[in-house]
Amino acid sequence: MTRRLQQGLSLVEMMVGITVGLIVVAGASTVAVNQIAEHKRVVLETQTQQELRAAGEIMVRELRKAGSWGSPELGLWSERTMAPRVNPYAAVTVSDGGKRIEFAYSKTLGLAAAYGADSAVSPADDERRGFRLNGEQLEFKLGAGGYQPLTDPASLVITRFEAKLNTTSSPLTSRCFKPCDPANSDCPPTLTVREVQVVVEAHARHDSKVQRKLDFTTRLGADLLSGSCQA
Repeated sequence: MTRRLQQGLSLVEMMVGITVGLIVVAGASTVAVNQIAEHKRVVLETQTQQELRAAGEIMVRELRKAGSWGSPELGLWSERTMAPRVNPYAAVTVSDGGKRIEFAYSKTLGLAAAYGADSAVSPADDERRGFRLNGEQLEFKLGAGGYQPLTDPASLVITRFEAKLNTTSSPLTSRCFKPCDPANSDCPPTLTVREVQVVVEAHARHDSKVQRKLDFTTRLGADLLSGSCQA
């Protein structure tokens, strides 16, 4: 009697091989899906960080110029300015519970500005600036053009914007030649240094778990001088 030799794989062996293959494919697919998800998260984190940082750089740059006066010599006594003027760009206003900050700075520099727009009592419309939270986006005030979007709501959701104006005042007693009269509340003159603290919190539009926070403090370039020495 002749024995027939087995050729190929049995049904059980094929099923075992298919099962092992499916397990390997499933594992590889899981790794690929995790890598794609991680890559997407990294892209969202980078995009969120870059957009928030760009907005912060613009705010720092603009806030440092707040109160800048193109003709500060008009605020000092001289033969040309017998009556010194108050800096018309000095005001910095924080409103809406810190969700809005508005200021202005001169766009003209030099002595020639004293005879031009810089000698005006108040800043021109195109010299006014500001930042505010409107819904889920930050907006930047560009003079007469009003507020324009500073962040893209399609990619970044702003959940918090808070601005706070901090001041530190120092009396300039040593700068006066005569002692102050106790009845004169404006003597001695006072120098006020101003800083603006800004906090911004945001998350990615397509993944609320991707969150970023921006917190910075910048000093305004124009200090305030009030009061005067005893006449």
